[in-house]
Amino acid sequence: MSDNSQELGLSQRADNMRKNLPDKFWEKGLETRISNGNVINWDISEWKQYWRRCNDLTRKIRPLMLENWDGIDYIDGEYIKDNLNLHFSHGDYPTLDHVIPRSYGFKNKISPYEITQPENLKWTKRRNNSKKNKN
Repeated sequence: MSDNSQELGLSQRADNMRKNLPDKFWEKGLETRISNGNVINWDISEWKQYWRRCNDLTRKIRPLMLENWDGIDYIDGEYIKDNLNLHFSHGDYPTLDHVIPRSYGFKNKISPYEITQPENLKWTKRRNNSKKNKN
């Protein structure tokens, strides 16, 4: 399905599904994830600033990380460097993962500079990175 998402209209289907659900359904789910500590409330301006700073620093270090990368996905051990030819939204496209998550860094007062050090950034497929955040 992920290889043929456009042909199957998965994005449109997901949009339609969300439209048919009551607003409170989404609000309740978000409130639960925030109260459990799984999500940081985006209304906290310090978190927005922290996230954006980490994002900027990660983008700046990406070319160096790419140059020094052996092409191996650090989560499942597959060779994925050729996947850079895929569309960036494809599930197998390589992305930089923060091994220690940005949210952990924010909660524990670790600076954005420390969270974006090469030792904390590893290449993995987009789908692996997304799965990791759901645990």
